[in-house]
Order: sequence, then structure tokens, then C-alpha cells
Amino acid sequence: MRVAFILLTLGWASLSAQPRYDLVLKGGHVIDPKNSINRAMDLAISGGKIVLVAPNISPSDAKKTVDVAGLYVTPGLIDIHVHIYLWPDLKGEGVSLRRSLDCQVDLSQLAQFFGGGGN
Repeated sequence: MRVAFILLTLGWASLSAQPRYDLVLKGGHVIDPKNSINRAMDLAISGGKIVLVAPNISPSDAKKTVDVAGLYVTPGLIDIHVHIYLWPDLKGEGVSLRRSLDCQVDLSQLAQFFGGGGN
């Protein structure tokens, strides 16, 4: 009985010592309009999915931690850049409205998010 208790205790200790996340991104400037986040935060990733966004996630909770301070983190976006055309003639740009877009931005909503007013 004593041996079973010791084995059970050791098994529990090894399970509780396992990292909860595959990866933690520390200190990046998170821009997530859907969740009204626009500040430095940490992101935890497990199984290829973001499972937690919080101000301070412990590096000991992750298999790997990457310091991304000074970088932008944009969860859910494929590509953060956008091309804005203010003229109808797109000669030589190779842009087709029939092709799919990575990201469509309403500039008035973007301005409101960053405190610029907008419509």
C-alpha cells in the first residue's frame, strides 16, 4: 500500500510539473479589435491555438517562451498590412477585385479604435 501511495504521489507531481502551454509570447503589443485589446499583453498557445491572452503569463507554464516586446501581435489576422487606393485606375498594380482579400479595413472604425474619431 505504501508503495502504491508513493507511486501515485510521484505520478501526480510529474503531471502537475508539465507545462500548460506549448508557447508563450511575452510582452508584445497585442492589437485585437474584436476583444478591445490594444496594449502590451502575453499570449499562450497550445495545440496551434491561442488559449489565453493575459497581462502576465508565467514562462514556467510553457514549453517555450519568446520575448516579443517591441513587436506587434495580431491574433487572428493573416497579414496586418493593407493597400489603400484613392484612384479608380490601378494600372500595373495587378489587383483584381475578383480575387479573395486577406483583410478588409474600414478606415473610420480603425480610426475610432485608435482614438482618432472617424465617422
